[in-house]
Amino acid sequence: MSVAESLDTGSAAGRLVLNIMTSVSQWERESIGDRTRIALLHKKAHGRVYNHVPYGFVRDGDSLVPLAEEQAIVGRIQALRANGWPLRRIAEALNGDGVPTKQRGRWFPQTVKDILKNTLHKAAVVAA
Repeated sequence: MSVAESLDTGSAAGRLVLNIMTSVSQWERESIGDRTRIALLHKKAHGRVYNHVPYGFVRDGDSLVPLAEEQAIVGRIQALRANGWPLRRIAEALNGDGVPTKQRGRWFPQTVKDILKNTLHKAAVVAA
């Protein structure tokens, strides 16, 4: 028995209405997820800020603008990786040289990997 909707789940009609309400609720949750996913993909494809600001960029309204100092570090990371350096060694080199991360913390292999992945995506968007 549902008090809020006054449904009698003891009858076939009450269970039918409850099942319909459950199905509509599930559909709405999935629709919200779909709309959110589509909106984020659109923002990402058009270089709009949709989450945190990636390394190498600053926010200008809803857009990303390259930040020269960080772009130089991104270029260095790409060059070191192209020369076969492992992610851990790149992170250690950046830490050793006192290069700050976006949040002014330490470099980790995953941080370097994320920057390389972001850079590849940004290049693909610019080329399209």
